[in-house]
This record gives sequence, C-alpha cells and structure tokens, in this order.
Amino acid sequence: MTEPGRLISLGQDEDLIDAQALLGVLRECHEVRERRRAGTTHVTRQALWSFWELPRLPRPIISNKYPRPYPWSPGARNVYLTTGRTSGLVLEHVKPLNILLDTMIFSAGGWTVIDLINYLETYMAGAVITKAEDDALQAAGVGLGPLDQNDPDLWARYRTASLEPESYAPL
Repeated sequence: MTEPGRLISLGQDEDLIDAQALLGVLRECHEVRERRRAGTTHVTRQALWSFWELPRLPRPIISNKYPRPYPWSPGARNVYLTTGRTSGLVLEHVKPLNILLDTMIFSAGGWTVIDLINYLETYMAGAVITKAEDDALQAAGVGLGPLDQNDPDLWARYRTASLEPESYAPL
C-alpha cells in the first residue's frame, strides 16, 4: 500500500529553530483563542506552511508546492502529465489540516519544542489530488474530519469517498 507523503528534516538544529518559532505562534494564537476564535486558524496555517511545511517538502517540487515524491492520484498525475499545469491540483493533508491546527493551538501551552516536532512528524502527511477528488472527500462527509480520529488507516477518508489510494504513486 502507498504511504502518504512525509516531510523531510532539515537537520536537528534547523528543525529545532523552526519548531521554536512555530510554537511561539501557536502559543500566542492559543492566548487569542481563549478570548476569541477569529484569526487564529489563519495565522497558524500561514506559520505552519512558512516555518515548517514548505522548507521540508521533499524535492523536486513543482510550482513551489507539489512534491514529486508524494503519492499522486492517477487523476492528478494525468492532469499534470497531459497539461504540464498544476491548475486543478490540491496538496491535501491526509489528516485534515483543521484538526491538526486545532490540536496544535489547543496543546501549545503544554508542549515543548520536541513535543511539537514529534506531533508534526507523526501527523503531517499528504498526497496530491485533483480538485474533483477533494470535492469527493467533501461530498462523502469526510472532507473536514476523519471517520475516527484513532483509525490506524490513514487513507480511511479516501476509501469512504471511493478514492483508491493503492493507485497513488509518486510523479
């Protein structure tokens, strides 16, 4: 079975520096969220992408976003290979990003930098799919959340949406 795509380490020192910066943002957003929710998810999403995800996407990447080594759905591979374009593609988090962000914001106050790195290494996984496949996840009712947070099958949402992760492969 295809495993979801994983981010790479930039080395212990760089990972610690970037995780410390991200944890600072998460802690501040936790404080804001205690008073009001507005804006914390957006700020955290941007910090996660800038401080952690983008620098750690395995190379080569296409259009500064889509890693060739990640699993690509057959539809996503077809779109890119026939058009040479990334329009209509989605870099999808196997565990929904809103759940990752909420967990990180909620837990930030009690986490160390190592706790954050361990969480990111465990749950940051992705695939490249088409917008239509992303819509299928939404239509199946699993677009924003997993069927069961504790399900060991990382691809359960995809199977529920009649997507076949066994057919996913790097580009």
